Amino acid sequence: MVRNRSLLMFAGTATLFLFCSCAPRPMLQRPPENYQGLVAEGLVLQAEDYWIYRKADGSRVKLGAGTVLARLEFPLWVGRVWHYQDTAARSGHAETSHRTPVEIQCEASAFELVKVPAGSFDAFECKCACTIIGTTGVYEPDCGEWTIWYAPRAKNIVKVKTESTASSFDLIEYKISEKASER
Repeated sequence: MVRNRSLLMFAGTATLFLFCSCAPRPMLQRPPENYQGLVAEGLVLQAEDYWIYRKADGSRVKLGAGTVLARLEFPLWVGRVWHYQDTAARSGHAETSHRTPVEIQCEASAFELVKVPAGSFDAFECKCACTIIGTTGVYEPDCGEWTIWYAPRAKNIVKVKTESTASSFDLIEYKISEKASER
C-alpha cells in the first residue's frame, strides 16, 4: 500500500512532510455567512520563530519560520475543505523509485483542545486522505490517511497523527516572537 508522504525528511529516515508547489483547485475562500466559529487567517511570522517536534522514536526536528509540517489552506475554519496534488512511491520501494500522482483532500473537521508535550492548545483538527490519480494495478487505490492539528496560538501544527506511529509528531517546544501574528 502506498503511504502518505506527510512529513519533512529527517536525516537518515524516510519520513517526509508534504510540500507541494501544485496550485490548489479554486475553493471557497471565506466561511459561509452563517458560520459562527473561529477563523484562522494567514500567518505573519518572524525569522526567529521556531517549532521543535518529536517522533515516537524520540528523534527531533526543528523548523523555522515559514515552514509548516503539512499543506494548510488559509483562512481556516471548521468545515473548510481543500485539495492539492502530490506524488507517492509504492510501499517498500526506495523514495527515488517511480512515483505516481496523488490527490490529497483535507477537511478542518473540528476545533478542539489537544494536548502535546509543549502544552494544551485549542486547535483545528484537519483530516486528510490521499487517493491515487488514474493509475491502477501496481498501486493501491487509497494511499493513506492522516490527521493534523493546527493551533492558532502556536502559529503552526502542534500534532500529526498518521497510520504509522513512526511518522506521527508532537510539538515539544516553540518560540513565537511578539511581532508574529495572524493577518
